[in-house]
Amino acid sequence: MQIDRKNVRTVSVHVSVWLVHILINNILLFYNEDSDVFFRRTLFTYPLVAALFYINAHIVADRFLPRHQYGRLIFWTILLASAYALLRYSLFAYVFPQFNIPSAYPNFKFMFNEFTLDSLWIASQYLLFSYGYWFAKFRIQTEREKRRLIVSLAGLEKERMQIEIAFLQAQINPHFLYNTFNFLYSEAFFVSPKLADAILSLSTLMRSLTETGRQSYLPMAKVLEPIQNYLKLQRYRFGESLPFLLTIEGEEYMDYVYAPPLVFITLVENIFKHGDLSDPEQPVRVLFHLTEKTLTYRSENKKREYIGHPSTGIGMANVQKQLHLLYQDKFLLNKSETEDVYMVELIILDVSITG
Repeated sequence: MQIDRKNVRTVSVHVSVWLVHILINNILLFYNEDSDVFFRRTLFTYPLVAALFYINAHIVADRFLPRHQYGRLIFWTILLASAYALLRYSLFAYVFPQFNIPSAYPNFKFMFNEFTLDSLWIASQYLLFSYGYWFAKFRIQTEREKRRLIVSLAGLEKERMQIEIAFLQAQINPHFLYNTFNFLYSEAFFVSPKLADAILSLSTLMRSLTETGRQSYLPMAKVLEPIQNYLKLQRYRFGESLPFLLTIEGEEYMDYVYAPPLVFITLVENIFKHGDLSDPEQPVRVLFHLTEKTLTYRSENKKREYIGHPSTGIGMANVQKQLHLLYQDKFLLNKSETEDVYMVELIILDVSITG
């Protein structure tokens, strides 16, 4: 088992602070009383105030202060102070006599009022200490989170600028590409209408990817357009009997549910890259399920017996990165496989609905 050095360091600091606190608070008592009595009494009493301190800081304050539930905070603080007084009473009345430790209250039964005031005074001190500790800890955590966000935003801004520069540098290439496609289409139209249609589909696909890739979100109707064109091209490659079943549920939300444009075509492309599409008995099944609040993608395909394209993992890594940037933790991406079948499920838990 590997020991977390950070936790060890934290525990060491806490123990050191408590030891210094005990020493400073009791150094005079150590010289005025029997040292043996002092150590035995300290052994029992300080764990009690330490428990009061940490229970209040890490349970009561952690639960109610961030939520501004001050009524419950006061109630539990009073309850903790009362519990401390009761436990301290048990300690002095029953535990100390068992270990022959002289009590600071020799006439205990007749000095209950003094004992109660002492107990509540001690409890109030350590409760105040624990609130000070909680606020200091909260402030430090807030500053750390702020710095982490600043660093993260700086990284995102740098990445955005790099993408923007790359896009500007590549702007001339799509125009050259589209003009070339148009020329090839016009030349091929009278020779082979099928070839001309394939060139047109490829041109439309490239234009869609270039234009949609500039935006973070698009309606699902627009997101699915390049996928449909991609499937059209693949049917020219495999034939019209391509074993690929695409199902869309919730088509009434196609114009209102927004999603990242390049995530799903990457997932579909991975199927053609690594899947076996030669078995009509085991077709690829891709499902899009749209609701007002969620978007589900589910695919299932037969695994290829041999590796046609070595996987670099870049495509899926890119998908996960996009999802994390756009949705943080509001999505689920699960990949699973059996001996013959590979499955992917993506659930976006909080889609953008725009009219």
